[in-house]
Amino acid sequence: MPTAWRVVCTSRFDVPFFANTLRLDVLPAHEAIQVFRQHAVGKPLDDTEIDALLRMIGYHTLMTELLAKTYRESMHFERVGELHAFLQQEALHHQKLQEDIYVGTQETALLMHLQTVFSLASLTEAETWLLKQWAVLPTTPHKGKDFLRWIQDTDLAYEKPLKALAKKGWLQTEDKLAYLLHPFLQLFLHNELNPTLPDCEKMCYYFIVLMQMKKVQANPLAHQWTSSIGEAMLQNIDFTAHEKKQGTLWNAVATIYMLLGDYPNAIRCAKEDVSIKEITVGKQHQDYATALNNLAYLYRNTKNYAEALPLYEEALQIQKEGLGKQHPDYATFLNNFAVLYRNQGDYAKALPLHEEALQIRKEVLGEQHPDYATSLNNLAFLYDRQGNYIKALPLYEKALQIRKEVLGKRHPNTAISLGNIGLLYDKQGDYTQARQYLEEAYSIFLEKLGKQHPHTQRTKSWLDNLPPAVQ
Repeated sequence: MPTAWRVVCTSRFDVPFFANTLRLDVLPAHEAIQVFRQHAVGKPLDDTEIDALLRMIGYHTLMTELLAKTYRESMHFERVGELHAFLQQEALHHQKLQEDIYVGTQETALLMHLQTVFSLASLTEAETWLLKQWAVLPTTPHKGKDFLRWIQDTDLAYEKPLKALAKKGWLQTEDKLAYLLHPFLQLFLHNELNPTLPDCEKMCYYFIVLMQMKKVQANPLAHQWTSSIGEAMLQNIDFTAHEKKQGTLWNAVATIYMLLGDYPNAIRCAKEDVSIKEITVGKQHQDYATALNNLAYLYRNTKNYAEALPLYEEALQIQKEGLGKQHPDYATFLNNFAVLYRNQGDYAKALPLHEEALQIRKEVLGEQHPDYATSLNNLAFLYDRQGNYIKALPLYEKALQIRKEVLGKRHPNTAISLGNIGLLYDKQGDYTQARQYLEEAYSIFLEKLGKQHPHTQRTKSWLDNLPPAVQ
């Protein structure tokens, strides 16, 4: 009679010579919750708290079992939410997570079992270095060719080690083009490898450069994805002894959020930058003044003038003492201070500051510089607010011309000039001209900033409120 038995082989590796292969992915959320419940009988269990914890580890089956048993045996955690919060703050090696638990018939502890199952000893130096890079990125798929560019691997020396990590089960890949590090493995690798800035400096520097204001400003929407990369690196890299670079990265991420119009996240990141600058360079340094100015700008744009004013005052004084009154950065601070007064309706204080900033930029930067165009635009806006349209229009038009020539016809700052001119014609009752300028501005904002950006939404509202065109 034929035998009725079968052999089942399990492996974390991709084994090509078996005829029938069944790939076991993560459990669905509801099944993972049930597995957790089965192993944590006797303790308070809330499905919402369990799901939040398991989502953090990507519903990894083994980790679900280990955490459930650790929770069951622990005297430190009375709710699953407490364990979740603890894991977010502490590493896997913390003593509170090392309860004696049974896995099969063997008594062990969470980290000890993980170190046995996921051994780094067999990896090459190059593979270990690559895992440090993956451990600081968001746990989403990334194309292999993009990743090699981020680590500045111009000669493709890391292409084979990258593919080897997928074959060994450390990275997931479906089409050999995109790779994914499981959230649980990221948690484990933080504990085992502790990626530092020197480990990840090439990739960190790549993104700091990529997120520079001048690169992003022309098309913020195309750079939106970099904010999640920057946030992940800030969370996952150990910046000990390299806090200045950490501040630089916080500023870069804040810039992305600011240009996208996401002011709450921009303020959060800018505050981190100010705190780090205060510690690393001190309160009399120009970099600290710049960080204050950036935060004040965000408060001003959210109409939080009470928070913005003292920051602008402190920053302006630092720059005045450190750089003198003929420096372009001093002019920038003057300009920002003037806009604050203008937004508060204090035109008498705003006018001389705008005029001084314009003169400095004209003398130091020249009349074809984008910053000179900004001063022209801001002075025009002040006249516009006062109802002095005769003075405002030629300044608006001159700023628009400079921006078209220097920044390009589809730059968001060019759109700002177009919108200002359109609104001025609207106030004068010339709705045909107003519609022409506002439609062009809206088209640029929609393309470069996206539908949800405040500039896009405001311009759309202005267009919608224009009287219908005469047929």
